[in-house]
Amino acid sequence: MSPEQSAFLKSTAEIFHISEEHCGSVEQARDYVRIEMKKLPFPIWCLKSVLTKKSLRTNVDTIARTIDCYTGIANNANMGQVAENDLANEIGRLFIDNNELALDMKSLVKSDVTTEGMRQYIAEYRGGELLELAEKIGAGATYLDDVKKKFNADDANWVWSAETANDKLLDVILEYRIIDESNKSLPKTYSLPETVKEWNQKTGNMRIAYEALLPEAENIKEILKPLYKMKQQGVLAEQDKKVFYDALVKEREAFDNLYGGQFKYFYKVAKPVLQDLTQEDAEELFGRLSDNQFTKARGEYFRYVEEEVKKYAESQARTKLKNLWKEKTGTKSPRDWSSNYRTPILCMFDEKERKKAREVFKTLNSASPTKDELDLAFPYLESMNFYDILSDASERDRRFKERVLGDYAVILKNIEAVRDYLSENASVEPYEWLDSDEVRGKLKEYAENEYKIRACDDALNILDKMNEQDLKQYMRELIGESLNVGIEILKQGRK
Repeated sequence: MSPEQSAFLKSTAEIFHISEEHCGSVEQARDYVRIEMKKLPFPIWCLKSVLTKKSLRTNVDTIARTIDCYTGIANNANMGQVAENDLANEIGRLFIDNNELALDMKSLVKSDVTTEGMRQYIAEYRGGELLELAEKIGAGATYLDDVKKKFNADDANWVWSAETANDKLLDVILEYRIIDESNKSLPKTYSLPETVKEWNQKTGNMRIAYEALLPEAENIKEILKPLYKMKQQGVLAEQDKKVFYDALVKEREAFDNLYGGQFKYFYKVAKPVLQDLTQEDAEELFGRLSDNQFTKARGEYFRYVEEEVKKYAESQARTKLKNLWKEKTGTKSPRDWSSNYRTPILCMFDEKERKKAREVFKTLNSASPTKDELDLAFPYLESMNFYDILSDASERDRRFKERVLGDYAVILKNIEAVRDYLSENASVEPYEWLDSDEVRGKLKEYAENEYKIRACDDALNILDKMNEQDLKQYMRELIGESLNVGIEILKQGRK
C-alpha cells in the first residue's frame, strides 16, 4: 500500500467517524463514506461556500480541492469519471503535504456546517433570488426544506452535483414565483400545494365551462388552459409550471377581470339559449347557476343552462301567477284563501265551473307547476270575474251552507260554530273540506248532536202544527224513502 493510500484511509476514518477496520481499502472506504454522507442533510460540496468564514489552519483552496475529491470518491460521475484510486492518491498526498488538513475537514463535515453551507450557497446563487422570493411569500423559515424536497428521497445526497442542485433551486425559484404572482389574486399562500388549492377553489366558483368560454376569451386563453388542467387533475403538473407562470405574468389581471365580471362572458357564450330572456332576466338567472361549471364539457354545460333557463322561465311565470292571485284576493294561494276564510274555495263555484277552477288552483298551490299548466292558468285567472264573490262574506256563508253543509244547514245554522268545529276536529285543511269523506262524517256527527239537543224539539213542534192531510202525505214519503220507518209501520200492523 502506497503512503498516499495509507494517509487517505487513516484520515478518512477520522473525518467520517469510520472504524479503521472498515477502511482497509479504497473501495471499502468509499462504501462507508457514502453511508456517512447520506446522514448529512446536504452534500459536502456546499461546504466550500463557508470556507472563508471559518477559522481554518489549511489553505482554503486545498480544502476545496479535498472536498471535490471526496465528492468524486462518493460518486465519480461528479469528477468526470476519474478513477477512485487516483482520487484517493490525490487526497492522500494532500494530507501528507498538509498535516492539519484532516483536522480542518473533520471540523467541517458536520450536519450543521453542511446546512450552513447550503444556506450560503443559496444566498449567493443568482444574486440571492430564492431567498428574496422566500421572504416575499413568507417561506423564510422553510425554504431549505422546500429545496430538500426537490431531490428524490431515494437519492443519497452524495450523488448531488452542484449542477443538479442548481436545477432544483431553479425549480424552487419557479414555484416561489408562481406563489408570489398568485398571491396578487388569491388569499395569501405559502406553498405551491396551497396555491393550487386556492386556484382550484377559485375556478370551482366559475359558472361558465372552459370549453364554452374559450372562444369568447381569446385574450386569456394562455392562463385558462393550465387552470383547466389544474382543476381537472388537482395538481399543477411539472411540465406546466413554466407555462403557468408566464401566463400569470401576462394574463392574471385579465383573468381577475373575467372572474369578477363573469356575466358579461356568460351572456355572450349562452346567447343562443337566452333569446327569450331580457338581459336583466339573464343576469338573475346567472346568479342562480351553481358553481363548479368550469370543467364541464361544452355540450353538458349548454344542456345544463337550457334546463336552468326552462326552470327560470317557469319560476318567473309562477311568480307572475302568484302575484296576480295576491293582487286579486289578498292571499298567497287558493289553499291560503281557504284557510284564511275557513271555507273551501271550490264551494264558491258551481259544478260546471268547478272542474276548471280545480285544475287552475292545483297549479297555483303547486311548488313546481309545468309550463303547460302555467300557460293555462294565467289567462283563466286574468279573465275570470268571480273575485268580487270571493271577497263577499255573505256569499261565502251562503255557498258554504249550500255546498258544504247541504241538508245539514237546517240544523247547523251557526256557520262560524261549524267552522270552529271542523277546524278543531277535522284532520284535513279547509281547502279539502268540500270533497272530504271525513268532513262529511264530522258534519253528520255534529248535526246529529245538534238535532238531539235543539232541533228535535223544533221538528216535533212543526209536526204538531201540520194538518192531517200534510201529515199523511209526509208519512207516505217517509215510508217510501226510509227502510227503518217502513219496518216500524209493518210491526204496528201485525199487533
